[in-house]
Amino acid sequence: MSKAFRIAAATALLALSACSTGDTATMTTATTTTLPDAAPSTSAVSETTTTALESTTTVETAPASDVPTTTSVPDVVAFAISYVGGEVTGGGRIEVPLGEPVQLLIESDIADEAHLHGYDIYLDLDAGAAGTIEFTADIPGIFELELENSRVLLAELEVSP
Repeated sequence: MSKAFRIAAATALLALSACSTGDTATMTTATTTTLPDAAPSTSAVSETTTTALESTTTVETAPASDVPTTTSVPDVVAFAISYVGGEVTGGGRIEVPLGEPVQLLIESDIADEAHLHGYDIYLDLDAGAAGTIEFTADIPGIFELELENSRVLLAELEVSP
């Protein structure tokens, strides 16, 4: 997995943890990002990754009675998958609990379309680019994630109660 892809994945995780509102509405997005040739130093990647992993998942609120309560904010289940040099890294069977928000960070060294079957989510990928598929795992079952035109299986998503 390229250093630039790891930086993009860490940045996406930071953005999601900072912007999470606890809203349970179904979300489905797909974006493509072309990565720059130059990336920050390895120490910057480590700091970003550490920050993302240490982010809090609770929000303190004070109702009118001024009695503090704690509300849970759902964690995003994130996976980084790459197809480089004819090999898939980070794929295999991905197990996700029903109702969880999911983020699939996909990198490919060939131009193709990533397709998450069953959810019918498509993501156009340019060669050397990374993209993100975000959705709520609200359909139980086992679903293939593949590079559609190349017929390369990237992963199997298993959503179970």
